[in-house]
Amino acid sequence: MKPDIPKIPRPSDRRLMMGLAQSGLELLVSELGLALFRQPALEMLFDLYNKPQEEARYLTALCGVSSTSERNSQRIVHRMEEHGLVTTESDLEDGRRTIVTLTPLGRRAIERFLDEWAASTEFTALVDEQLIIRRVTSALRNGD
Repeated sequence: MKPDIPKIPRPSDRRLMMGLAQSGLELLVSELGLALFRQPALEMLFDLYNKPQEEARYLTALCGVSSTSERNSQRIVHRMEEHGLVTTESDLEDGRRTIVTLTPLGRRAIERFLDEWAASTEFTALVDEQLIIRRVTSALRNGD
């Protein structure tokens, strides 16, 4: 018998997984509170990943996404830049604004995370459970 080889998710599956991950983070924050649970760098990376690559993302927007101060966001973005996950540049129209862009390395790192997560037993069980719930719900609505 051949061992199960995990399939690599399609980009649309990755978007679904990113949505699940963001929902999970939001749930943790709502249940545990901001004082106890914060992952601002991860929230920023998720936001950058979900935006179209050609869409400029400003540091101030990332502050809002991660609910961190501009000073703290600058530190986080600087550390991510040191690791090659993002790049920054001044906005040509308004030099006070900083544009943050996810690098190919950052995109690949997130996709590796999503691919490994998709191959996990826990994720497979979650997806299977959701499929069963949808099928049963659909059957009940249709009177099957």
